[in-house]
Amino acid sequence: MKNIINKIKIAILSRLTFYVVYAPENSENPQPVQTYKVIGHPSVWTWKTSKQRQVFTARVRNREEKYRCFGFDRIGVVKFAWI
Repeated sequence: MKNIINKIKIAILSRLTFYVVYAPENSENPQPVQTYKVIGHPSVWTWKTSKQRQVFTARVRNREEKYRCFGFDRIGVVKFAWI
């Protein structure tokens, strides 16, 4: 039963939109903190790099790139976005 509930939770969270306030390490944008509108909660798309750095990759709504990778150590806030 718990497995079914987790699958439903992941299915819902992977389709919702969230704001991610992010401070990139290197950026062409002069602002040190940027806001992205991503599809799916970071907990759903989390993985570790070969250097054991925890990141997530998600589709971005308000940028030209379709997908973007975010490091968990640079995320300020994640909150639900009403479209």
